[in-house]
Amino acid sequence: SSGGSDTNVNDVAAIGQTNYQTLQDAVNAANDGDTITVLKDINNASNITINGKKLRIDLNGKTLTQNDIPIPAGSERLSGNVLGVSGGGELTISNGDIKCKSDTVFDLSDDSSLNILSGNYTNEKWFIVSDLWPSHGKNLVIGEENGNSIPTFKFTSEFCDGNYQIIKVYN
Repeated sequence: SSGGSDTNVNDVAAIGQTNYQTLQDAVNAANDGDTITVLKDINNASNITINGKKLRIDLNGKTLTQNDIPIPAGSERLSGNVLGVSGGGELTISNGDIKCKSDTVFDLSDDSSLNILSGNYTNEKWFIVSDLWPSHGKNLVIGEENGNSIPTFKFTSEFCDGNYQIIKVYN
């Protein structure tokens, strides 16, 4: 059940031994420093918000997609994002795929940061990381400082322009 520790076939994420029926429920319950492990592919992942928390998401080899969400008539894409980080939050993500058909895979705002350790991130419509400008004090880091392996990641997008800036790449 949502927020409960009872295992349920509908559970999609876990923090330790506690399972959650949505990724947003897991984010809401998480404390700074927690790792959320994705338990199964999620087909309607959209506008998941991390506000002011420092979290890790281990995609655990799974895929987050927006497959089950129809694009509104007359629109080119969904509005919003798959994962939004705001309020000075920090997200570290690894080990899976995100497939997006909205404005952006990751939306950073309010001096937040994103650390991509590994994974494949695809947006068939627009951006991978949005609103990442040096003047906003936001950070995109690829890999880990003192990491033992070269980060394996791939960005695939209709647009590869100056909409984000990689601050550091560790290998």
